[in-house]
Amino acid sequence: MSTIKQEKKSLIKVLRFKSGLSQKELAEELEVSQATISYWENFELMPSRFHMEKLEKIARHYRVNLTVRKLINQYKGVEK
Repeated sequence: MSTIKQEKKSLIKVLRFKSGLSQKELAEELEVSQATISYWENFELMPSRFHMEKLEKIARHYRVNLTVRKLINQYKGVEK
């Protein structure tokens, strides 16, 4: 049986693939650990508002459709 958590594709992971960034590169850009990026992508942790705003800025640079609002809505919709 699959859960919403398993079915949802992380917007952060989409950003990484579309930008060509590895978890390590994105982590360095955001000044967090690579493990933190993994936790965010797997919905284990939710990024802070500060990090969401930085993610949105990175997404704009790479022309990826990711906003703070979309991130918040995605994390609200994930069952824990």
